[in-house]
Amino acid sequence: MKINKENLMKNANIQIEAMLETLNSVGTIKLSDLNPEETLLTIIDMNNGFAKAGNLYSPFVEAIIPCVENLAKNCKDKGIKIIAYTDAHTNKSKEFENYPIHCLEDTIESELIDELKEMEDIIILPKNSTNGFISNNPFGGTINCGTAFSFIDYTKIKNHIVTGCVTDICVYQYATSLKAFINENNLNAQVIVPVDCVDTFDIPEIHNRDFMNLVFLNSMISNGIKVVKGIK
Repeated sequence: MKINKENLMKNANIQIEAMLETLNSVGTIKLSDLNPEETLLTIIDMNNGFAKAGNLYSPFVEAIIPCVENLAKNCKDKGIKIIAYTDAHTNKSKEFENYPIHCLEDTIESELIDELKEMEDIIILPKNSTNGFISNNPFGGTINCGTAFSFIDYTKIKNHIVTGCVTDICVYQYATSLKAFINENNLNAQVIVPVDCVDTFDIPEIHNRDFMNLVFLNSMISNGIKVVKGIK
């Protein structure tokens, strides 16, 4: 495929305006409207290596800590199960061919942030991949996962809330994989991504945070994921 640069640049602003309109039109939902027994909160990579310090630290990820923490506390108060994925790599991780060394296992970087680690009953799942759904999948089913879990009956979960970092990599891959799994198995379930509980990093002229959030949140919507401004 050859990209027509002139045509792309000519239509870029129109496409961006359309994506902004789509994202601005999403609403909020109430946690109280979701049945706790049918709801699961999944937190992606809210660990020290991304949210506090390290080669892949982002101040924008750190900034969503209060929102993620508040949602986790509200879910916990309502009896909603919570799982939290955390990067935990060895020195031989193939991922380091594409990313700087980060979140080595058994180091402080691979640990959940204190705001979450101190909560009881959060199930922590280590992963050696950007996509936690194929790295450590608690739902079993038809996919090949690294570890089999029985603590969650995925057939009973109708509301999958996905939060964390980063919007365009780990969150996106997990949410779209989960949605594809739901579709493959004809499950009566939805994937919910609250905008105020996800974010990505910014590298000038290489990785524009606003643009990446806009594109990948819109792509989630196109994939049938319920993107909302927040969960109150």
